[in-house]
Amino acid sequence: SLFAKQWQKTLLYYPQYNYAISHPIDASIREAYEENNRHLEEVAARTLSHTWGLLFFYRGENPLALQYAPTVQSFADRYGFALIGVSMDGKKAPGLSHNQMNHGQAQHLHIQYLPALVLVNPKTQKAIPLAYGYLSSNQLLKAVNTASHDLQRRSHS
Repeated sequence: SLFAKQWQKTLLYYPQYNYAISHPIDASIREAYEENNRHLEEVAARTLSHTWGLLFFYRGENPLALQYAPTVQSFADRYGFALIGVSMDGKKAPGLSHNQMNHGQAQHLHIQYLPALVLVNPKTQKAIPLAYGYLSSNQLLKAVNTASHDLQRRSHS
C-alpha cells in the first residue's frame, strides 16, 4: 500500500520511530534479545526481594487456589521473596511454607478478588497489588519487573 511505502521511507529519515531498533524482529537476534531481557527481569526480581516480600491471599476451600499455591511458593523461593499465605476462609494451603489467617489484612489492602498476590515492604508499610488470578511464573516475573520499574520511577521523581 502507499501508506506502508511512505512509512518505510519515513523510518529511514526518522529512525527513532523504528520499533525494530530496540526490539529485534530477526529470529536469530530475537532469541538473544529475549534471553537478555529475561536475565534483567530476574536480576530486578532478586534485587526487589531484598526489601519487599509477598502476601498471597486465597481461599483454602478453592481447589484451584490450593493447586496454584505451590507455583507461588516456587516463584518466591526462586527469586528470594519472603512469602506469607493469607487464608480468607481459615483453611491453610499445604503448598505454602508460611500461612496465616486473614486478620484484616485483606480489608486494609482492599483485596476484593482472589487469589491475589501483593508486594509488601515491611519497613515502609507500602503495598503494591502484583497479580490477581492464576498467572504463570513468567507472568509473575513480568509483573514484578513492572512494579520494580514503577518504584524506580517514583523514587527518581
